[in-house]
Amino acid sequence: MDKAKLEALLERVEKATGPDRELDHLIHDQTVESIGSRMYNTKENGGSFIAADITAPLYTASIDASKALVNRKFPNWQLNIHDYGMMAEASIGSWISEPRSEAPTAPLAIIKALLKALIAQEVTCAN
Repeated sequence: MDKAKLEALLERVEKATGPDRELDHLIHDQTVESIGSRMYNTKENGGSFIAADITAPLYTASIDASKALVNRKFPNWQLNIHDYGMMAEASIGSWISEPRSEAPTAPLAIIKALLKALIAQEVTCAN
């Protein structure tokens, strides 16, 4: 995985406020496998549009899908989730304190914690 791409993805997830299919595909492409190049109708690509492949799980909408991704990437790590209604918190790791994240929804908090763990892993592997 590419640390810079993971950081850019984390920045995008941090701006999310709820389910986002485009983001689901980007998460899948960066963390699992590329499911094909696709362009979206966004300002970043000048408004180009190609229909998105629908094979990516609903990571930003589903606690089960986001938990399954964590278990796939870090099968022996602990995942803690606290959903407070207006905000959710997640931590993932060998210890409960790292990495920790907050987001408007539990799936987004889980994905943020996962991306932070993947980035930390990239830094550790690079050293």
